[in-house]
Amino acid sequence: MAWLAALILAITGTLHATASTGAMTFEARLALSLQEESSGQVSKETPIQRVVKLLEEMKAQMEKEAETDSEAYDKMVCWCQTNEKAKPKAIEDAEAKIEELMAEVEMRAAQDGESQAKIAQMKKEIAKQKEALATAVSIREKERAAFREDESETVQAVTMLKNAIQVLSKHNSGFLQLSPAVQQSLTAALQWTALKHEEMQKLRIERGALPFDGSANAPTATSLLALAEQSLGQAGGNDLVLRSLRGGKELKQSKVPPRYAARVLASAAAQSASFAQQPAGFQSYAPQSSQIFGILTQMKEDFEANLSESQKAELKAEEDFVQLKAALEKQIDSNMAMLDDMEEEFGANVKALSDAKEDLEATRESRGADVEFLRNL
Repeated sequence: MAWLAALILAITGTLHATASTGAMTFEARLALSLQEESSGQVSKETPIQRVVKLLEEMKAQMEKEAETDSEAYDKMVCWCQTNEKAKPKAIEDAEAKIEELMAEVEMRAAQDGESQAKIAQMKKEIAKQKEALATAVSIREKERAAFREDESETVQAVTMLKNAIQVLSKHNSGFLQLSPAVQQSLTAALQWTALKHEEMQKLRIERGALPFDGSANAPTATSLLALAEQSLGQAGGNDLVLRSLRGGKELKQSKVPPRYAARVLASAAAQSASFAQQPAGFQSYAPQSSQIFGILTQMKEDFEANLSESQKAELKAEEDFVQLKAALEKQIDSNMAMLDDMEEEFGANVKALSDAKEDLEATRESRGADVEFLRNL
């Protein structure tokens, strides 16, 4: 039996390196067989037959494992070959995509800065247009208010002069006596209208228009008040109307408010003609009536002409303002729509830029992983 044990040990030593699992199985079975033999159990198989049988079983098991290993090896070779061919292509595609994404990122970043500049400029333009519109509206409102005030004063001056002419005409004809209240109101009304007439002439000169006397040399032109002063000198300085027209230089400035004086004169002008006896000391304005009525009539006509001109100018200014306002509002609406489009495009570009950056980062990571995989393959 010694020679058999030595043979078994030689065989197991030879096969142990290539089939450890099979060798362990063989050893276990051999130990079991020897145990059975030592225990006195008789087997029909001889020891050599049992060894041969064990060797045949181990061979079959090793062949099966070799076949399994071969299949795994073939799969591994196929996987390695496939990846060895596919990964370089994937890396090449990734590099091309990285170049495209970098170009897109650069382009969209430039568009981002350009869009921000355009949006900022458009906002400034809209702000300027809104400011221009607000300024135009403010100026027009002030002009409108000034016109209404001037129109009201001009209408009041025309009314005062018309009533003054009627009152003086009735008084000069002996049909109306001037009460102290009427005299004070007449003085106040004529002083006020005389000053307004001078102001009107100066404003016309400032606007580059000729005064109503037609003189091209407006600052030195003989005014109606100068004529009144000349007539006052000829009248010996006693004429109430001429002194009133002169501006009250020979009279104390009337303290009667113009609106109150206008109501008194209107009431006096509306009185019916009366042939009542005139008071003592009654004096007609016959010596200077032609000059006086000429001055008052000319002043009234000047006011009426100026009123007509200012009303036409106001109408034209209002029409121009309406057109300007409509044009500015249309431009503002158009620019606001453009701004909305710009901001929408800007938002879309920002999103696309963010997506491109994320895609670029992911592509770089994927390429890096593929390169590392090939390095370790």
